[in-house]
Amino acid sequence: MDIRLNRLELKNFKGVKDYRLEIEGKNATVKGNNGVGKTTLYDAFLWLLFDKDSANNAKFSVKPQDENGNEIHFLETSVEAELFVDGKPLKLKKVLTENWVKPRGKEEQEYKGNETTYFFDEVPVKKSEYQRKIAELIDEETFKLITNPLYFNDDKAFPWDKRRRKLFEMCGTLTDEEIIASTPKLADLPGILDGKSVEDRTVIIKSSIKKLNEQIEQIGPKINENLRLIPEKPVDYSETEQELAGLKAELAEIEKQMSDATSIVSRYQEKQRQLYVLKGKQQQIKARLDEEANSGRMELLREKQKVADDKYMLEGRIKTLKQSIEYAKSQIALKEQERQQLLAQYKELNAEKQDIMAWGFAEPDENNFNCPTCGQPLPDETKEQKLAELRTRFEQNKERELQRVITALQHNINQGQACKATIQALQGNITENEAITDECEIKLQELSARLEEIETMLSQPVATVNYIENPEYAEIGKQISELEAELSKPIEDTTAELREKKIAIQDKIDRCNYILNNKKVAENAKARIEELKKEEKELSAQKSKLEGQLFKLEEFIRTKAELLSEAVNRRFKHVRFKLFEEQINGGLKETCETLVNTNGSWVPYSDGNTAGKMNAGLDIIDALIEYSNVSAPLFIDNAEAVTDILPVNAQMIKLVKPEIRTEEEREKYSKLVVELEE
Repeated sequence: MDIRLNRLELKNFKGVKDYRLEIEGKNATVKGNNGVGKTTLYDAFLWLLFDKDSANNAKFSVKPQDENGNEIHFLETSVEAELFVDGKPLKLKKVLTENWVKPRGKEEQEYKGNETTYFFDEVPVKKSEYQRKIAELIDEETFKLITNPLYFNDDKAFPWDKRRRKLFEMCGTLTDEEIIASTPKLADLPGILDGKSVEDRTVIIKSSIKKLNEQIEQIGPKINENLRLIPEKPVDYSETEQELAGLKAELAEIEKQMSDATSIVSRYQEKQRQLYVLKGKQQQIKARLDEEANSGRMELLREKQKVADDKYMLEGRIKTLKQSIEYAKSQIALKEQERQQLLAQYKELNAEKQDIMAWGFAEPDENNFNCPTCGQPLPDETKEQKLAELRTRFEQNKERELQRVITALQHNINQGQACKATIQALQGNITENEAITDECEIKLQELSARLEEIETMLSQPVATVNYIENPEYAEIGKQISELEAELSKPIEDTTAELREKKIAIQDKIDRCNYILNNKKVAENAKARIEELKKEEKELSAQKSKLEGQLFKLEEFIRTKAELLSEAVNRRFKHVRFKLFEEQINGGLKETCETLVNTNGSWVPYSDGNTAGKMNAGLDIIDALIEYSNVSAPLFIDNAEAVTDILPVNAQMIKLVKPEIRTEEEREKYSKLVVELEE
């Protein structure tokens, strides 16, 4: 498919007010000074197709701006293009208009954003339909690849991995079987792959080697750890075993002595407990006797506490009731104020209702019945129709306004009734709480009087008791005296001394056990070291086998790299592609770097000069056009920087800043000048 630009028309697009580019589908050179709109032509063409500019930006200023960088309003921005698609004309147009709305009740219009209208072959279509038709014509990425010489090598817009996929898409790829069959060195590779791809098997083997290395690295420290458990000199463990047997016999004897001493101490502690219990009983008898002698006084004390508690609770309740009464009074005052406001609103709304009901339709002057197009008086039948329309709109507006006021009146009445009900409820609460408060204050006076009576009675002298005359109290006193006499006798407590001896012997036993335990530890450590050495040998053998398989896989990748690079580079005349990069460890890393021929030497695209980069892009575009069998208008910005531009099998539009030598030339190129090629 061959797409060519016949005409491109811009109106109020960026800095261009009105311009029409007509190139009849031919190659053309557009010349002009900086700032007169050369790049804007390409921006407009891309915006028309894909809503982006030549820098691949989706957000950029489309509308004209003033000297302060602000958008100039009340202008219509449009771009229209006429294309030849395989010789058949196709018109595309996009129009951006501002949406201004005059809100109700305001004199000035407000800006509400932009609206875009789309035309495909002069037929208005929705945005989605327009985008679908453009995509059917040519997709955005393909268009940019074959119209912008710098797009393919733009790392931001078209990263290296996408470039690589595009090259393989153009040149095809090789199956693993074809690569293996290309050299005898890879004959045994199918057995290594075992049904998996080279990439998957490489990942599996590298992962396995990594795990083996981790296991091998852990064996050395483990061997050293076990070596530290083996004594440097031989140890005779028989003496330690004999010493341990003697220490255990001593420990058994000491534990027997400790058991006897503990029984003596236990009996002494039991008598102390009995003495404590008897003294407690004696105190209970004393308290009972005191209570019996002063039983009336205790009743008074309990009554005093209860009356004091009741008085405190009653005082708190009276305080709460009074606070509730005051709060209700304040709420009534607020609600009364609200009722007055609602009453004033009611009067205003009712007056407004009467005014609306008095509205009458006023017929307009007959001079107003003129045709809005030619200005001539309308026929009588048209006047009657117009008059009926005006009367209908008047009645509708009157009914609408009347309903609005009636709704507001009803809402006002509802609020007033609710306010009245609230006031009545609050007044009821006040009456009820005041009655309860009066009752509580009478009860409070009664409690205060009773509290004074109790205080007077409690001021009388307390009765005294002779405890010894009570037989039970005297008997317990005799038992206490006997126990205290027995406990006053001296007792020999040897438990502390025996406990110290036991600890000393136990320390010696622990030391012997530690020495004998080291014997078993050393034997286990020697056996473990032998196991670790055997494991290290087996792991090294597995690693060596896997490394041999990995070498075969890397040999496959190198062979694949050579064959793919050769297949890709055959497609191009002036550029080469580096598709694999040699690593320090000898492996290959996937990449995609364009190489440009500069004075006979191949250098990376990023190091090439302006002309080299431009022609490299053109060479790539020519190959893409040949592969896809699709061509489109090719824009070359800053074309003056390249002396010899490579020919491309597509319409080429060069955007050139000419060299200015005279004032006449400066004046000539202050606007765009188009030169067509035959």
